[in-house]
Amino acid sequence: MPAPIQVRACDPNAPREAARAIVERLLPTLPRRRPVTLAVLAQGPAAGLTVTPWVLRGLIDALETGQRGPLTILTLGDADAGEASLRKAGLADGRMRWPGGDRRVGLRVEGAARPARVPRELLGSSLVAVMPMLFRAHPASAPKLRGRPPAARWDGPMALLSEQLALRCEVDLDGPKRGATRRTSALLGRSPRGTEPAEARAARARLVGEQLLGAVFASTSVVLDATWAGALAPKPEDAVAPSRTRARVEQGRLPDLAGELVSPARVLGVPELARAWKRGELERLDRWLSEALGLARAGQTPAPEFCESPGRWPQLDGSVARPRPVGRSPKRLADRAISSIRTQHQRLTNSGPRAALPARVPGPFATLWTQRWYGEGAGARR
Repeated sequence: MPAPIQVRACDPNAPREAARAIVERLLPTLPRRRPVTLAVLAQGPAAGLTVTPWVLRGLIDALETGQRGPLTILTLGDADAGEASLRKAGLADGRMRWPGGDRRVGLRVEGAARPARVPRELLGSSLVAVMPMLFRAHPASAPKLRGRPPAARWDGPMALLSEQLALRCEVDLDGPKRGATRRTSALLGRSPRGTEPAEARAARARLVGEQLLGAVFASTSVVLDATWAGALAPKPEDAVAPSRTRARVEQGRLPDLAGELVSPARVLGVPELARAWKRGELERLDRWLSEALGLARAGQTPAPEFCESPGRWPQLDGSVARPRPVGRSPKRLADRAISSIRTQHQRLTNSGPRAALPARVPGPFATLWTQRWYGEGAGARR
């Protein structure tokens, strides 16, 4: 039976207290005399796409007060955004210990062509992963029904963590898969002799990441920063690069959001992933969160056990348009003309695609984000 999920409401007047209280409740689940790995998962340097500085500050304060260390920093996803969040939280560069890039251990995992290359410092440590409350639509959506928009399935925070950990450990998803059979290939949506769809490839990366969570770390706890919640639009299937390249985020670009951010204004703590959560439990937690936020029809997944009821969740806009593959011209004449003008302008100016604009920042923490992230006013010192 999974351990109860911790939840605390955030107060703009004491923003770090929710994360500090959450981590204090998680500390007894971390084995004593084990170093701690702090993994920061970010998707971009904008509100809702990275962990807020006050949640990171409260988390670090609780770890230091509980004398859990030494602390190794592991950035997942957009490494620059994760490092920026750590600096905004007051963690100076001199206090950050990074895994050595040339000291890696090979670890065989099912579904990978070659052993994963795990940084040596991570082995046997206690993982505390912190990430924003984000969901990402699958590359392919269901066929459009008459009079209805296409339905989308969503990867939740746990799936994104597993996938990014697999990429960080340089898991090779190409070539013959260790332990792969004709039956498992069919379950993943791939013919043994055919090409693998992007959705099946991402699913296999998540399965590999879940294996790494249990095999590499002595314990795994997750802190979900739900100051804001957002839904990421899917990428075109033919824009998905090989696994090692996908770990690199394009400089100057933000992920496309489906709809606007909402502000649940709370922090969640999920303890003992590797020991108490069986395979499939993390996926069920993601599904329940997507239902609670209105991305999927509610009531399909049993609610997890909470130490405190989180109350009513705000609703995200789950309408996701089907992405147009890169390099394929649009069908309508007006769209082709606009696309041609933009392409010609990029060739003349030798510039890449324009970066997406940050989403509107809703809720009571919008002002605090501006103060802390951009350093404006006295609030930046809180």
